[in-house]
Amino acid sequence: MNSTAESSAQHGSRRSFVVNITVNMVLPYLTYRVLTGHGFTDLTALTIGAIFPAALAVIELLAHRSLDILALLSLCTLAIGIVGSEITGDARLAIAKDSLFTGGFGIVLLASLLAARPLMFFFGRKFGARHDPVAEARWDDSWRKSPNFRRTMQLTTALWGGVFLLEAAVRVVVAYSMPVPTAAAFSQTSSVVVLGALIFLTIVSVRRSSPITRREVEEYDSASVATNPRP
Repeated sequence: MNSTAESSAQHGSRRSFVVNITVNMVLPYLTYRVLTGHGFTDLTALTIGAIFPAALAVIELLAHRSLDILALLSLCTLAIGIVGSEITGDARLAIAKDSLFTGGFGIVLLASLLAARPLMFFFGRKFGARHDPVAEARWDDSWRKSPNFRRTMQLTTALWGGVFLLEAAVRVVVAYSMPVPTAAAFSQTSSVVVLGALIFLTIVSVRRSSPITRREVEEYDSASVATNPRP
């Protein structure tokens, strides 16, 4: 891939990532904050906010015949919030309930390390390949040919899973040990801060490991040619 094409692909990946984060996280959150600030109930605000990731999931399904993982996760989070808003009137429990999803997702991430490929591999391929068969094949080749790439995906998955579990535990402790306004403010900002930090660390890690991955793929291909020369 030449530099122009590679730059275009990277720009497209960043744009796709920004769109996904905006639609699945930012818009539902802003909708919730604005509507509840104007007197709407939690149930109504969360339900309206769910329209954005639901629409993206439908568009993804119709356009590519595949499910948008991040949209589904966002909808699960909102569903937990909707159910929680109906079953509890306790302010501290309402703050702590968000940790159910964060902790649950952390467990799912860590459990995926036992599978053939960890969950972050699929997230990375979604944002990196953007439904391009050639890019998806290259992503799969990197997994098959590069130990460094496999290790990076596994470590990234472990990082996200461990941090999400830790954040869930901290959120519960804060909810029951600090004044309600302070706990609510912490809950509202912690997810954004943690997610931003994880995204930054992931980008740095992948960029640093990319040269090693490319070299290992090239060495693998060279060894295959040497072992199985064309007739």
